[in-house]
Amino acid sequence: MKTAMAKGILAKLSKLKTIYLLVMFAKLLSITEGLHRYLQGESYDLGRAAQHKMATVQTLTDLRTNAGAEDVFMKARTIWEEKPPPAPCWSQAETKKIGTVFGGVSLWVNLQLYHL
Repeated sequence: MKTAMAKGILAKLSKLKTIYLLVMFAKLLSITEGLHRYLQGESYDLGRAAQHKMATVQTLTDLRTNAGAEDVFMKARTIWEEKPPPAPCWSQAETKKIGTVFGGVSLWVNLQLYHL
């Protein structure tokens, strides 16, 4: 049971949409990390902090363009294409049992787990 659940979670995490969101948040956090570290320091210059903030805002604004979004998408797609396909979540016998209990729902569940 735990193995099937883990494989199901892995299959859902392997979706292109999920990978895109992870790449996007990694990019956003890497952009804001410098400002975060500077502002968390023991002492800082207010003028320099304003410069860091403006540079961070400009970088984030540039990321909102089609080119910035396409760059994030291409990185996510590269990761998605290089990953191995997920293993089946259920054995054939377990799928048949689910199919007899829930009618046609098992096919829907399997399609959702393998939809990438």
